[in-house]
Amino acid sequence: MGQVLAVIPLTRYYLSVTESMVLDATSETPSTTTTERRETKQQTPGLLVGLKLLFSEGYLIGIFGVSTIYEVVGTIMDYQMKMLAMIQCPSLEDYTAFNAFFGVCTNLLSFAIALTGTSFLLRRIGLRVCLLIFPAAILLTLFAVFFSPTLSVIFAAQVILKGLSYAINNPTKEMLYIPTSPDVKFKVKSWIDMFGGRSAKALGAVMLDPLTESLDDLLIVGTCISVVVVIVWIGVAFYTGNKFHDLTTDRNTTTFPSSGPDSSRNDQHIEINVSSAHPGHEGRDGDEKEGRS
Repeated sequence: MGQVLAVIPLTRYYLSVTESMVLDATSETPSTTTTERRETKQQTPGLLVGLKLLFSEGYLIGIFGVSTIYEVVGTIMDYQMKMLAMIQCPSLEDYTAFNAFFGVCTNLLSFAIALTGTSFLLRRIGLRVCLLIFPAAILLTLFAVFFSPTLSVIFAAQVILKGLSYAINNPTKEMLYIPTSPDVKFKVKSWIDMFGGRSAKALGAVMLDPLTESLDDLLIVGTCISVVVVIVWIGVAFYTGNKFHDLTTDRNTTTFPSSGPDSSRNDQHIEINVSSAHPGHEGRDGDEKEGRS
């Protein structure tokens, strides 16, 4: 009987502690959940953050141009080539064989340049010149198309455009992201890759639409439009290459926009040490200081 009476106080104490713990837990749950939701909402990036960052810096707009302008010219030249091919290859078998031969030539040229020339050009002449090689070569081919608008000339011009795009333009445009912030690499690049190329093709199709009724207009006027686009392209590539050179050789720090949750509304910038793109600078600077001392 005494043992039973001794258990009663312990049972009452256990029940009171358990009840208070449950009440505390239930009272704290709504506030904690609300706080977690607010933090999650603040850390969730918006859909248009990358697009806002893209148009906040001239260098990023230059990357956008280098990565997409050639698609406008490629769309115009591709339509010109296919229209001439449909006239000279009336049967389906001949037209299919022509497209297959075009794909083989493009892949062989891009493979040969990538195997022997891409790394060599980047080491010997640098990124600035490589950015200009592609549009300069396309400009020369467009002059050839203008004075001799035949299927063989347009075929060669389109092979050069596609081959240089795969072998030179793609590696160089990826290197342009070296002095940028992680926000740019992950948010702006996705917008350029997904939205930029398709919008450039759409722009080329819009330019072609008034020229589809006349083959002469398509070949002459379409080529003149492509020449104007390439001239703009050369200017964008020149500006972007010089800006890249300044960012990767200047030992000062530069700023690029940041869209992180910790950035303030008035100053949404993060500092990037652009000299990190060339890790050998610090070692050479240290050797020079030791030699002077």
